[in-house]
Amino acid sequence: MTEDLGVRGLDGKVAIITGGGQGIGLGVAQVLAARGASVAVLDVSEEHAASGERTLREGGARAVGMVADVRDRESVSAAVSQVVDRFGRLGIVVNNAGVSILTSFLDADDEAWNSSLSVNLTGTFLTAQVAAKLMVAHGWPGSIVNISSIAAFGYTAQHPIYAATKAAIVALTRDMAYELGPEGIRVNSVAPGPTATPMTASRNWGTRFDRALRLRRWGTPADVGRAVAFLASDEASFITGQTLRVSGGADLRTLDPGDN
Repeated sequence: MTEDLGVRGLDGKVAIITGGGQGIGLGVAQVLAARGASVAVLDVSEEHAASGERTLREGGARAVGMVADVRDRESVSAAVSQVVDRFGRLGIVVNNAGVSILTSFLDADDEAWNSSLSVNLTGTFLTAQVAAKLMVAHGWPGSIVNISSIAAFGYTAQHPIYAATKAAIVALTRDMAYELGPEGIRVNSVAPGPTATPMTASRNWGTRFDRALRLRRWGTPADVGRAVAFLASDEASFITGQTLRVSGGADLRTLDPGDN
């Protein structure tokens, strides 16, 4: 594998990344694989799960793509069990699967609310709990990294439901860390800012965020991946319950995509 994503440091680790077939999830998977981890990308889309596995394998990774719906406990449990059967253990869980529905508070309907909560928050809870119970039962130390957003800390776009779910993930991360620390499991979160992915490209935001980015560039999935890899590694062995903002400084001011 071409090693331009950082030094190795995750050799022997086994990682699960939800929503790992494209975008930030795939970027995280690529960085973890480049640093030596075996990776399982879970995605609700069979096409994305397959393409994610193919991309990782073409780069030389030990990888597998699996279809899993993070909204469904049985689906998550089956996928996690398959990962353990395949690789023998589990040490890293990255809860990345999420949806972002653009709507104002007054226009938001029940479907937008329920869909966002079921994927972003319930999905994080279910996957983390299923994995953590297995890790505790086997005495496997490890790291759980939840993907939040700088939307948890300030206005970023017209998506109050998304912001609410991402703020809830910060709180969930804190309490998970408190409970799981004595079991040898660290829990942290990463809060990305504007990141170049197929989703953000489809919204034609273009330069609308540029003024807020103090480092004068958009983030990449690999930027988020490097933060996740650090928190998952032994380099962060004394860090838990924290949220690391990966935003290019965008969170230093109010970020409004309509503010030209």
